[in-house]
Amino acid sequence: MKIIKAKIEWGLKYANAPNIRLLVDELPSRDDLRYEQRGCLYFAEKDGYVDFYSYSSPGEGFGGRDFRITLTAERDVKELEV
Repeated sequence: MKIIKAKIEWGLKYANAPNIRLLVDELPSRDDLRYEQRGCLYFAEKDGYVDFYSYSSPGEGFGGRDFRITLTAERDVKELEV
């Protein structure tokens, strides 16, 4: 993943932290990511790209969607269901 362009949005009219926007040449596929479970957080990093899900139990988030992810420790696929 190569950064092509970066922009900071300062939000000067608001009392909040600035946002950074990055334009990259490609994003890794979810199939290439390996997630580590840290409590109810599932976290993956590859070449500077970060992806994560917060999941504590069925019915807690995702708006009815299911996600299949591969965990690092178990080397298998876990389906986060709602």
